[in-house]
Amino acid sequence: YFDNHSSLITRIITGLKILKNISHKSIKIYQHPLKLGSLHDLFLAHKLVDIEKCYDVVHAHFGNNGILASKIKKWGFTKAKVITSFYGYDTSLNLIKNDKYYKPLIDNGDLNISISNFMKQQLIDLGFPSNRILIHKLGIDVDRFPFSVKKISEKIKLLTIARLVEKKGIPNSIMAFKKVVTNCDNYKLEYNIIGDGEKKGEYKRLIAEQGLKGQVNLLGLKSQEEIIKIIYDSHIFILPSVTANDGDMEGTPVSIMEAMATAMPVISTYHSGIPELIKDGVSGFLVPEKNIELLADKILYVINHPESWSKIGISARKFVEQNHNINTLNNELIEIYQQLLNN
Repeated sequence: YFDNHSSLITRIITGLKILKNISHKSIKIYQHPLKLGSLHDLFLAHKLVDIEKCYDVVHAHFGNNGILASKIKKWGFTKAKVITSFYGYDTSLNLIKNDKYYKPLIDNGDLNISISNFMKQQLIDLGFPSNRILIHKLGIDVDRFPFSVKKISEKIKLLTIARLVEKKGIPNSIMAFKKVVTNCDNYKLEYNIIGDGEKKGEYKRLIAEQGLKGQVNLLGLKSQEEIIKIIYDSHIFILPSVTANDGDMEGTPVSIMEAMATAMPVISTYHSGIPELIKDGVSGFLVPEKNIELLADKILYVINHPESWSKIGISARKFVEQNHNINTLNNELIEIYQQLLNN
């Protein structure tokens, strides 16, 4: 575990202690971070002094960790191949401070993994060579989510599973639900949201302001077993993802895959890699980002056309089985490692 220390004073004191104890014999180990004049890199090098050098692959998850891995290789702590997997926020504007941010990884990384075609283009735009980018999708254990076509009932339950952060677009689904409630006389409606996050208080106030207490419920964090039970007790899944004000974006949300695997109709947005997961009108439904009117219309359409649920659900399940099965993808990842080592 690499801790960069929180306080500037603590960092300076720690750095001075490291410098004091550097022997003439080990000075070569620290030459790169010392040239950069970075305390962050000095601490990283110090953590790596005794690292084993016999690894075949260093697989970094998220771009910021890929930068660390590329430095480990550049400084000679390992001769391993460096692979970095990107997941969404790390190709969005919120992390990328300047156009040189990923230069260490671009220069010293061996392979970069994208989870969608959309993200691959983002990496190319950031300066990564296209011949060092491979698409390897996210997956789920489909056996944990048995196929079960939803059936209409007196009460229709809508569900969102997401962190309560801006890019999930939850205020839009709450406002759309308000419109749906106003225009739907055939069924009782309930909207449950599983998750926690920095926007929880804001969303609680919005629910109260819209007079939706008792109909829209923030359920908080749940265990995997509890989530699966709630999924099978729900009828329609909603995730109206948006690009946040700081540029943060989704990758391909696992919660959508899980809902699709159960054959639940899913409504989401034309955002990031989601259109590569859902084909509108075939394996789910898509609307433009932040369009509350169209989101409400689509929810109403799905509620009023339960005869379409079976066909949509079968298509969704088939797509997830063929493209997002974790067991198949794990085997493919091993092949990626082997091919990289053979090159």
